[in-house]
Amino acid sequence: MKKITEKEWRRATDLFLNELSERQRKLVSRRFGLQNKKARTLAAIGRSEGVSRERVRQIVTGALRKLKKKIERAGENEEKKEFYKTILGRIEEEGGVIGRNVLLRETLSDKTTLSRAKRAGMISFILSSLPGLQYKKPSVRFGELWYLPQAKDFVTKVDRFHNDLVAYFEKQQRPYTFAKLRKEFGSYAKAYAEKGIKKLEIDKKKLGLLLRESYLLGENILGQWGLAKWKIVRPTAVREKAYLVFKKEREPLHFRALTTRINKYWSSGRRALPQTVHNAIIKYPEFVVVDLGTYGLKEWLYEENDIRQRLLDFFEKNKKASIEELVSSLKKTKESRVRLEITLRAILHREKMFIRRNGKYMVK
Repeated sequence: MKKITEKEWRRATDLFLNELSERQRKLVSRRFGLQNKKARTLAAIGRSEGVSRERVRQIVTGALRKLKKKIERAGENEEKKEFYKTILGRIEEEGGVIGRNVLLRETLSDKTTLSRAKRAGMISFILSSLPGLQYKKPSVRFGELWYLPQAKDFVTKVDRFHNDLVAYFEKQQRPYTFAKLRKEFGSYAKAYAEKGIKKLEIDKKKLGLLLRESYLLGENILGQWGLAKWKIVRPTAVREKAYLVFKKEREPLHFRALTTRINKYWSSGRRALPQTVHNAIIKYPEFVVVDLGTYGLKEWLYEENDIRQRLLDFFEKNKKASIEELVSSLKKTKESRVRLEITLRAILHREKMFIRRNGKYMVK
């Protein structure tokens, strides 16, 4: 799947604007926010220009109609036609429908000095200037869509599918990976068929669209989808972010390494400080100390009473041992070596009856 870069959007925007008159360029730029500013309403543009809202709409609509006709002409600029084919091919790959948010996210990896508003405006402007595409307005719950005629049946019911997906999460009260969600939610088309409505398959691409364009849903760093208001999906506190990092890394981390990963996964906004992270995780019972400055999740531990007794039995027969020797000696057949080591480290670090000298543990 070919992603369209910011550079390509910028080039296409310049080519299309050059086809317009000076007045058309001015109003279109304001309408779509092509000046690194937010898109303005027809009424706001009309007030600043001293004309009616309807007159602004007529000029903008006329400019877009002009651009659509030019694309259809046989002798039109080949670069513009090639870009048009690229966009159509991309939409067809997505099953005939695509959201602006999907296209916008693709530009985030590009080095840019442009605001998000301008990048979004360029995408909306170009898509509005191409023939054969239809448009669905965004709502407070779902983003704007651009689609080909063959996807009309799905788009007319997309709000219903989206509402069902939100209701599904509200009922389950837990996040799912995309693969799991696809399996669980994919049968919803049958319900529509039973109601006498034309059967519409919620395939992989359409489910992806419902998730990515929703303002009510989100994805966490574990690749799990759920309601955006859930802390497990969009954490705000350091404690919540630390928990997700441990779940992703699946191993104990020193609090400084934990801080680095928190800042990596949540790069926007205020950066976390090592002392802040350390102070946060020592307060809550879901985290445990497994070594000096190193922490893990309590849910990783085996039953400590059993491990403690096995540890004491070992030291009745042996004077000292490294952590590797302890794990090898105490591990039972089906036990996880990693979990056993974490549990042992937690007990050895916390219990005052044990000491460590030259890398070996022993009983005082």
